[in-house]
Amino acid sequence: MVHLKYLWLILVRSTRNLLHKLPTIFSYFFLAFSVICCLIILFPSCFNKVPVLSYYIIEEELPITYTLNGEVKVLDKDGNIINKNIEVFVGGYSTFLESEHFNLIFSAPTTDEVYVVIRYEVNGNMDEFTECLEIKNNNHSITKEFIIYA
Repeated sequence: MVHLKYLWLILVRSTRNLLHKLPTIFSYFFLAFSVICCLIILFPSCFNKVPVLSYYIIEEELPITYTLNGEVKVLDKDGNIINKNIEVFVGGYSTFLESEHFNLIFSAPTTDEVYVVIRYEVNGNMDEFTECLEIKNNNHSITKEFIIYA
């Protein structure tokens, strides 16, 4: 009988201590949650994300940032490189090429494929080349060489 009273006393004290500490535990939890959310919004590059809050509100997830490195070679019928006024587009992001090599940082909501559009000038006319790139294994850095026969 004494052991039963002792166990009951331990159970009551433990429950009372837990209920007494519950507001403190909740406050620490909400503090940690808000700090993590603020860090994700303030320093998205640490998490390979872009702070587009309108997208976050709809999808409940920030879009992922990717880096596309590569080179573009526009070849004429003789095989000569005729790179002139070349611009690379991925989504709403673009870059002009000053040489054959380029580096473009962009965001994409999908994690499996992106479309690359290359606009170039041949004989005074602007042409476009489009290619779909598959993203494998959540790779955030993509390297690709584009060879276009004009």
